[in-house]
Amino acid sequence: MEIRKSPGRFLSILFIVALGVAFFSGIRASEPDMRLSGDSYFDEAELMDIKAICTYGVTERDVRAMEKADGIARAEGAYSADFLYSAKDEQQVLHVMSLQEKMNRVTVSKGRLPEKTGECLADDNSEFKIGDKIELKSGTDDEISDTLKTDTFEVVGLGNSPCYLSYGRGSSTVGDGSIQAFLVVPENTFDMDVFTEVYLQVEGAKALLAFTDAYDDRIEEILAQVEELTDERALVRKDSLKDEANEKLAEAKEELEEGKEEAAVRAHMASSYFASQQKIDLSIEIAKREKELLGTVDYQDGYSLYIGIPFCPSICSYCSFSSSPIEKWKDKVQQYLDALEEELRFTGKLCRRRKLNTIYIGGGTPTTLSPEQLKRLFAAIEKHFDCARLSEYTVEAGRPDSITRDKLNVLKSHGISRISINPQTMKQETLDIIGRRHTPAQAEEAFFMARELGFDNINMDFIVGLPKENIDDVRATMEAAKKLSPDSLTVHSLAMKRAARFRMVPEDYEGMEMSNSWDIIDLTARYARDMGLAPYYLYRQKNMAGNFENVGYAAPLKAGLYNILMMEEKQPILALGAGSISKQIYPDGHIERCENVKDVAQYIARIDEMIARKKALFAQWRETL
Repeated sequence: MEIRKSPGRFLSILFIVALGVAFFSGIRASEPDMRLSGDSYFDEAELMDIKAICTYGVTERDVRAMEKADGIARAEGAYSADFLYSAKDEQQVLHVMSLQEKMNRVTVSKGRLPEKTGECLADDNSEFKIGDKIELKSGTDDEISDTLKTDTFEVVGLGNSPCYLSYGRGSSTVGDGSIQAFLVVPENTFDMDVFTEVYLQVEGAKALLAFTDAYDDRIEEILAQVEELTDERALVRKDSLKDEANEKLAEAKEELEEGKEEAAVRAHMASSYFASQQKIDLSIEIAKREKELLGTVDYQDGYSLYIGIPFCPSICSYCSFSSSPIEKWKDKVQQYLDALEEELRFTGKLCRRRKLNTIYIGGGTPTTLSPEQLKRLFAAIEKHFDCARLSEYTVEAGRPDSITRDKLNVLKSHGISRISINPQTMKQETLDIIGRRHTPAQAEEAFFMARELGFDNINMDFIVGLPKENIDDVRATMEAAKKLSPDSLTVHSLAMKRAARFRMVPEDYEGMEMSNSWDIIDLTARYARDMGLAPYYLYRQKNMAGNFENVGYAAPLKAGLYNILMMEEKQPILALGAGSISKQIYPDGHIERCENVKDVAQYIARIDEMIARKKALFAQWRETL
């Protein structure tokens, strides 16, 4: 009855439904063809299967190591970075990436591929035209010249990249956080020592259809291995960066050791490295003090021991170290200690005829272990190593919320001579932002408790450049530290590491300024000297706020000897536990390393392999077994 009253409406609805069903059926029917077309395009463009990004960059050696890994068909290093571009009175974010030879081949829709520095191919979906000039600006504190050989490009072609499957161009840590377009430039346009990423193709993946369960399963088989290898190579690269960053200081020390006049050393640092007068003064002062401190160390037959406990109460927002929340892993701690004790047993035999100079137990936060677990650890160390002639025995207590009287009593009873209590800041708002679940009052309480129990060598770590902190906040933190009067003080400049939450989830920290300045660094140095502490070691890391250093200050006879030995690479370091790196130092200064896997579960499962790596690295010591 109703249909007869409005047949036109009924027929309209019927036709709309029929059209929708036909359209949907067409989509469903064409879906296999679309998959095949997409898969064919990906194969022709040699699209990567996996992109791996290492915290500290990717070297040629890293690329070769990944290409040799089981299941990897090809590996290719690549460069990319994000920059700002002013267009129509607004800033846009452009993603600049290198032109690849093997993978991710771009399709040229108009013009040609770039051939030399200063030329680029622009995103076909952008507003750029051939002949346009693009002037880039840095979106960070770093100069563009640190990354690219030029900041100006001419568009010589337009095209598409298989890396982008939709109109979205991804997110960024610069500008407004949204990438508007990409540019492709010749590889030699990038002026960098290492790649920013590595592209991988998986064996057998090309024969499988993209977007299918079979393809996904094949990639998943390889992904865990790639992640582990990436973590391992990142640790090696981190160590290498420390070597490079300390070059100025090392050369100053070497020249001083050779008896060169200080004036000549100063002139060399100024002319060769363009170092400021303040940094020359600091380097020479530290070089003199380190020379004095290392004068009694046995380099030939001595060694130091590092033991990593990769657990923390929580993970700080700036951290990319090998650490895991203790709550997540508390049921596996005993298994971790089982594996660690196997490594201790082997290493003790390996080093039987050598003199152990220092032990450093770090992490992570070693005091996340219970008192009984700490007792077990120390008993194992004492069983397998001669600790009678130790020059220093350090435990990085670290987080004040992990320190208890019972734990400190355990440390004291086992002869720990130096501990570190690390508030990082004494401003509660900052502690909340960076994910540290303790208060300034807890830091003070832990410090006074340690003093009460007789610890006479206590270090404290602080970080400058933290979110929303200015020079007045740093001054308040230094005032609080001065009242406590630690025996040593380490001032870190915030390093923005790629694997840290600050970089992984930048939107959570939007609008929070993180900056450092010479005034702040000078302030901390003056407070350290007011406390009777003199600088004794320094090192630099990539992406530090303000391009400054980490500097350790100490009272007389309270300097951290392990810190100097580790940074200056004067003697072998035997490193045990997940994520640690051992170093073999040869008489000619040549250095070789081997790393333990970072993942706790993998370390437990593969402890025999970790031991085998040490056995190979220290092969010339094996006659002691």
